[in-house]
Amino acid sequence: MQLKYDGYHKIPSVCEIDIYKGIKYDERALVICKESPDNTGTSITNRAEVIAEKVCKMFDIDPFRLTWIEHYPARPNSRGRFRNDDGEVVDLVTFHVTRKGMSLSLSEPKWQRSSWEEVDEIRRQMRKIA
Repeated sequence: MQLKYDGYHKIPSVCEIDIYKGIKYDERALVICKESPDNTGTSITNRAEVIAEKVCKMFDIDPFRLTWIEHYPARPNSRGRFRNDDGEVVDLVTFHVTRKGMSLSLSEPKWQRSSWEEVDEIRRQMRKIA
């Protein structure tokens, strides 16, 4: 699904998200956030915590049970080069979660290179909800 978010200086930005939740009593959630080719605003990397907070609120996801994947599809940069050897980037992003009054806040994102094999291992145990 397409998700609109405020980029830096309130510039309209857009990404694609897929959301998976655990089956039955499994409360884990997996969100795959993809940089949209239509995005002319701020990148998903630069607004990761803002997008993650918005998704958690919209879909009632516990940030402590969140697995966040950031995906850049294969497409060349302005010099005709790809971001990495296989052309796409799949990163696991973790956040520091703090309580802000009655709500939770996500901050300090950290990126770790991942793979579709690792993502699929998690995804197999879940059902897609959006």
